[in-house]
Amino acid sequence: MERRTGISMALATIVILFTANASCLAFKVLPASLHLEQSAAHVETYQIQLLNDTDQPETLDVHVGEWLRNPDGSYDWSIPARGARWIHPEPVQAGTAFQIHYRITTRGIENVHVTDYFEAQGWQGTLTSDRPQPVDAGGTQPLIGSSGSSSSFPITATRTISILEEDSSEDVLVTLDITCHQDCASLVIYEVFSRSVDIEADPGSGWQFATVNRSNIDWISVAESSLTLSPGEQRALDLVISTPEVASGTTWSALFIQAEPAVSTVEGAQLVSIYRTAIKVFVTVPGTQRPSGQVTSVAVNTAGHQPPSVSFEFANTGNTLLTAIGNVTIVNVEGTVVCEETFDSLQILPGSHRIASIDLPAPPLPPGIYQAIVSVDYGNAELAGGVRTFRIR
Repeated sequence: MERRTGISMALATIVILFTANASCLAFKVLPASLHLEQSAAHVETYQIQLLNDTDQPETLDVHVGEWLRNPDGSYDWSIPARGARWIHPEPVQAGTAFQIHYRITTRGIENVHVTDYFEAQGWQGTLTSDRPQPVDAGGTQPLIGSSGSSSSFPITATRTISILEEDSSEDVLVTLDITCHQDCASLVIYEVFSRSVDIEADPGSGWQFATVNRSNIDWISVAESSLTLSPGEQRALDLVISTPEVASGTTWSALFIQAEPAVSTVEGAQLVSIYRTAIKVFVTVPGTQRPSGQVTSVAVNTAGHQPPSVSFEFANTGNTLLTAIGNVTIVNVEGTVVCEETFDSLQILPGSHRIASIDLPAPPLPPGIYQAIVSVDYGNAELAGGVRTFRIR
C-alpha cells in the first residue's frame, strides 16, 4: 500500500513516497490479492470488499494497471499499462542521440495504436506526442518537435514501424530515434499501446528496460470506476474476468484503488496526501501450466566477515507463477557436509528472476576449499541447482 505526500511552498514541490500501514488508511480492501483459477474462453465474476473506516464520505477511483517484481523482491508499480518503459539513469548531455529498437507481436489483434511520452530530470513536465500511430500501417512519424523547431523542445524524436512479414502484421519492428537538446540528469521513455502486445527489446548500453508480457489487463472489467462510500459503509465491487481461448499459464495485473487527495496545512505549507492500494490479480488457466526454472548463478561472499554469505539467482523460465523453497549446503574437500541452511520461500513471476542471499550460521569455517551447493524445489519433478567452489584463507 502506498501513501503519497507532497509539500508545496512557493514554486517548489516536495514529493515523498512511503509505505503506510492498513490502519492508517482512509479505506480498507479485502482480499489483499486474488489468486484465481479460470479456464480459457470463460467468464467469471469475482468480488472485493471496500470499507470506509472513517467518519467522512470517501470517493474512490478504481482502475486496472501493471506491475512487476524486482530481483530483490521489491515491487515496481510504475510500469505503464499496455506498454514498456526505458530508463537511462545516467546524465545525458545536450546533443546526444539515441536509437532504440524493439519488437512487438500483436497476436492477431487488429487496429493497435501506439503513443509515447518522455520524462527527464533537468526540465519540467512530461512530453507526449498525442498522435497515436497505427501499428499495422508502418512508416515513420515525428513524435516530439521537428528539425525546424528543435530549439523549443528539450528533445526531438521519431518512431519508425517496419512490418517484418509481408503477409502478416503480427510481427513488427519499432525504431525510436531520439536527440536531446538540453542536458538532463536522466531520461525515461514510455511506449503505450491501445491493447496488450508482446514486447521484446535489447535495451542497449546504459538503458534499463521493463514490460509485462503476461498481462491480463484486457481481460478485466470493473463494475464501477468511481464510487463514493458513506462513513462506515462496506460495499462489494464486482470484477468480471473474460479469459480468451488462447489463455494459458499464469497472467497478472493489479486493481488500483485510490482516494481523493486530502489537503491540510502544516507550518504554513500545504500538505497533500493521496492514499492508494493495489490488489494483485493472478489468473492461472488449469491444465496449461509449464513449470520450469533454473539457478543461473551462485556467488559466495567471504570478504570482511566469517562465516560467509551465499547468494544465488533463480530464473522462472516457464509460463506459471512459481513458489521456490530449498537450501544451501556447504561441503568440504572430503565431501563432508559442514553446514546447511534453508532460505525463505520465493515467489517468481513467469519470465522473471529473483536473487536470494543467505548468511551461513556460526561457527566460522576453518581455512580450506569448499563448495556451496544450492538446491531449489519449485514444484517440478526435478530440483534446480547450482554450485560454487570457494576458499577460506
